[in-house]
Amino acid sequence: ERLQFSCDLHDGLLQYLIGARLATESLRHQFTKMDSNDLRLRLVEIESILQKGISEGRRWIGDLRGERDAHEHTLESLLNKVVDEFRIAHK
Repeated sequence: ERLQFSCDLHDGLLQYLIGARLATESLRHQFTKMDSNDLRLRLVEIESILQKGISEGRRWIGDLRGERDAHEHTLESLLNKVVDEFRIAHK
């Protein structure tokens, strides 16, 4: 189980964090050449990557606690997910 968890952590959450870091580094290097709309789009992209990582981390925590199946399908959790994704997409 520990080996599987470490592989999942590497292939999931860490990939999102690395992607966000690389996008942030790229943004920093291009910042002075970008107009405000391009900057906004890149920030939305980074927020989306981070939100996916947060969701992945929460899923793993729920799995480890044995809460995933009970919590994953509640109306409240589904609505919260939709609201979070809407906020990210419309910033």
